[in-house]
Amino acid sequence: ITLSIAVALGVSYISPPPAKICGTLHGPAVTTSRLRFPDGRPVAYAERGVSKNDAKHKVVVVHEYGGTRLDLFPCNEEILEELGVYMVSFDRAGYGESHPFPHRSIASEVQDMEHLADALELGPKFYVIAIGVGAYAGWGCIQYIPNRIAGLAMISPVANFWWPGLAATSQGLEALEAADRYTLQVAHYAPRFLYHYTRQKWLPSSNMEKLSQVCNIKRTTHGLELAIQQGIHESIHRDLMIQFGSWEFDPAALQNPFAGDAVHVWQSSEDPFFPSSWKARLKVKLPWVQYHTIPGKARDSWLQVAGLPEKMLVSLLPGNQTHA
Repeated sequence: ITLSIAVALGVSYISPPPAKICGTLHGPAVTTSRLRFPDGRPVAYAERGVSKNDAKHKVVVVHEYGGTRLDLFPCNEEILEELGVYMVSFDRAGYGESHPFPHRSIASEVQDMEHLADALELGPKFYVIAIGVGAYAGWGCIQYIPNRIAGLAMISPVANFWWPGLAATSQGLEALEAADRYTLQVAHYAPRFLYHYTRQKWLPSSNMEKLSQVCNIKRTTHGLELAIQQGIHESIHRDLMIQFGSWEFDPAALQNPFAGDAVHVWQSSEDPFFPSSWKARLKVKLPWVQYHTIPGKARDSWLQVAGLPEKMLVSLLPGNQTHA
């Protein structure tokens, strides 16, 4: 009995608190339109650009670590109108006002994108812009639903230091600060302990504010509070467990399912979360991907370059080279 009590106390100590579901008695209020996916989960979304009926191009935006549906791709409204672009972003599971999904994975995230596109009647193909950690869903689109993707742009994607097709694990991890390195190792090897590990004081760990900086939360315009209002475990912690967990496929081994220059990767030249040596290897292994260098060292430096978001959008869409 004593052992059972001790085990129960230990489990409760390392387990995260239950999520505060939007719309429930003790959860945040529902403030926006939500779709209901086939499994019953409500998913919040936001739209901009031209109407769906008038759109020449339909783009799904996948927000980054610590972002929300409100962090829509920051290009000016005029170019959306000129190019006929309809753009939609959604709160990924556990973020903002979308219901958490404890079994969230790369495959489920991609399936959510497909459900979103079908619910909004975006047609058989759509474009994807995936930002930061959210780019794992971009790689997932190539793996799982290439037949639905008209084009894909991944901006400041984050590498998984355990991808088999790239450099040895230690090469990438050693470039990180100890606290970040240990936190990512826990996310990979012992994800069940991640919530407790980020709160203990006796070993170095990345706190929420630090991870906000290195993984780019600081660029979100609506704040971390909205992103994690249902709980940090089913939002940002779940992202870390997926991004740095064991993937079901090796991005470096993906085959090109597209015609033309459909896939673009935009990366700063000195990004510790995507080492330059890895970018060089990806260029060899995935020559069909179009690689672009972002000026500056910071992961959000692309936001500081006038006209760059518009250039990213134009390069993704066919027949618009005169705008680049």
